Amino acid sequence: KIGAPVVPLLRRALRDNNPRMRRGAVAALQMAEGAAKDATPELAEALKDSDPSIRALAADDLARVGPPAKNAVPALTAALKDPVRYVRDSAAYALAKVDPSDKASIPILIEALKFNGSVQHWGAVEALGGMGSNARDAIPTLEHLLATDQDARFRVAITKVLGRIAGADAVPA
Repeated sequence: KIGAPVVPLLRRALRDNNPRMRRGAVAALQMAEGAAKDATPELAEALKDSDPSIRALAADDLARVGPPAKNAVPALTAALKDPVRYVRDSAAYALAKVDPSDKASIPILIEALKFNGSVQHWGAVEALGGMGSNARDAIPTLEHLLATDQDARFRVAITKVLGRIAGADAVPA
């Protein structure tokens, strides 16, 4: 486990010229409970890194921080336009976790629902559920998946999420 004394070193490593060092720092922050919270400014800056894996990992770290990373919302919103699909997906998931009232991530989360069986698929459902009624625009897509997806576990997850988004009446019989 990584302790609090290492966090300043990891924050500094996020600004290193060596991409391997930056990638290692982002990954290490995921291992330390609460460490990413202290590195929120550096993680927001890492969303602009030249390496897409670093950008995606930084978004993942910000998602773990949740609402305390609210200062990263502008950087996450900008990352929704990233040219790399998995970076956009990670940014959308993070934005939904950091600020569930921000609807900017919804179109990308809806698009991620189409990647059946992928991490994005499950993560998008989780993120939309956490947004509650703010994710109403996703209801038609979720209802379609509820009727057509082959994975019973996924359909159960969708049912729960629909309940969180629109209440018990939202789930078709």
